[in-house]
Amino acid sequence: MAGSIDTIIQTVRGTVQFGSGFTFINSDSTEVNTSTIQGQIDAYNKCTVVQDVIELKASLHSTLKIAAINESGRWLGGNAGTDIEKRTIREDLKAIHYYNPEQTALTFQHQLKTLLHIFGFVYIWKLKIVGTNKYNYYLLPVNRVHPQYGYKPKYDAWMNPIAEKYFVDVVGYQLELTPDEVFIIGDRMASFDHYSRNVSRLVALKEPISAILSANQMFTQLVADGGARGAIGLGAKDADMTMLLDEDKRLMQKELKDYGKLRGQLKYIVSKGALSYTPFTSTIVDMQLPENLLSKKVDIYRAFGAPTAFAVNEARFQVMPEARKEIFNASVTPEGKCIYDCILRIKNIPERNWVYIADDSHHDFKMKDLKDSSIAFQQAANAVIPLRDNRIITQQQAEDYLDPYLR
Repeated sequence: MAGSIDTIIQTVRGTVQFGSGFTFINSDSTEVNTSTIQGQIDAYNKCTVVQDVIELKASLHSTLKIAAINESGRWLGGNAGTDIEKRTIREDLKAIHYYNPEQTALTFQHQLKTLLHIFGFVYIWKLKIVGTNKYNYYLLPVNRVHPQYGYKPKYDAWMNPIAEKYFVDVVGYQLELTPDEVFIIGDRMASFDHYSRNVSRLVALKEPISAILSANQMFTQLVADGGARGAIGLGAKDADMTMLLDEDKRLMQKELKDYGKLRGQLKYIVSKGALSYTPFTSTIVDMQLPENLLSKKVDIYRAFGAPTAFAVNEARFQVMPEARKEIFNASVTPEGKCIYDCILRIKNIPERNWVYIADDSHHDFKMKDLKDSSIAFQQAANAVIPLRDNRIITQQQAEDYLDPYLR
């Protein structure tokens, strides 16, 4: 029938297959679909830039501590607070930092942050220890977990359906878990998907990641199998001498494998055509690949909240102290607060007269801030005390003025 399509097209792992028998192969799967879980795994496994920035964020997150702060902004624990407060905080922190016998708190938090940045959320399995009221906590591989929803599911506060149970792929069978055994911690990126309120940051980075993978493969081919640099003709004008049969094409393709830029490979093709020289390739400078790849790398780092200084090599030692401060203040520490809020709920830590927050005050850039704050406090006190002594301001006004420096 005129206008009908009688060819079936199938796409399998980057290969387009036509029903007529023709097959066209894409560039070795350098384009990844980061909207899928498998695509997110491929992006992490194949793209070193993605691995680098996620490893950076996970390592910095795992250095965070937990601090207890009361409603007045005073830090508790250690030598601060009453005996009951110090004992309670010590017991709470011991419970918060325990996850399972196989992992320390540092390795658990590092793995959690890695999975969180790959998939946009993580599953935590709360496994009760037989014969006790205690639990072990394990991170489940997102690609092996299958939520099951009922015919009329319940909905959470974000109007997303709540799973009735979870099936986890294990070698040889599926493990069934209840909603009380599986907890979800999400990244801060909002999703508009019907089944999830979180989305992977890799979804928006499909093009930068695919561009880097394609360019890396091209670099490899240019070095290992760049082919001939050009062709030299010797002046033959007989058209019959320039025509190639199928067998000639096959032999020519075979011979072209002997050309390239490696030692021992041929660099030029000599033909019987009119004497001339035709270049086959463009230079890297012409294609502006280094500049474009750096731009894509910066896009990826910025999507994960990492300052540009971490992505480039120039003047790193001059700007790195400020970059470290920025990545903690704008990304690592706020994200850490969200993560620890979820962990406190998962571990059923009761409400106290204080709050637990992610703490980065032990880092060197915070020490500089503390020094600057102490100098500012001394200067403010020297200015306020004479005013109070001369009754220009009241004692309460003086305390109110100095209170921001004491928090």
